[in-house]
Amino acid sequence: MLPSAIPEELVHSFKFYCKGEIYEGMRWGGELYICSRRFNAAYKLHVDEYAGRLHQNGLGVVVTKSDSSWIVWVGLRSLNSLSLHNPVRDEFSYLLETSVTIAVPSDPQLLPC
Repeated sequence: MLPSAIPEELVHSFKFYCKGEIYEGMRWGGELYICSRRFNAAYKLHVDEYAGRLHQNGLGVVVTKSDSSWIVWVGLRSLNSLSLHNPVRDEFSYLLETSVTIAVPSDPQLLPC
């Protein structure tokens, strides 16, 4: 079960540079997170489904909310603890280890991180 969404103004967000790309990160509860997906505010069910899938795959997940959007964050420490051949880890490792961004299907509920 995922925790309740955290109001966005309560987290410390920042940008960081890795392998030629700038990413959105945040700190909450002594942990560091990377923005996985941002959704329009009207798509809460999609947020729950997506965050739940990540959580079931062993990732530390936090969801933040604002008036205009939901953001699903993935804990960097939990990415490192996944097995080497886990497809979820492969997606995030690829994102962090190359300068190529993972293509996201054109979908009105998804916003760039």
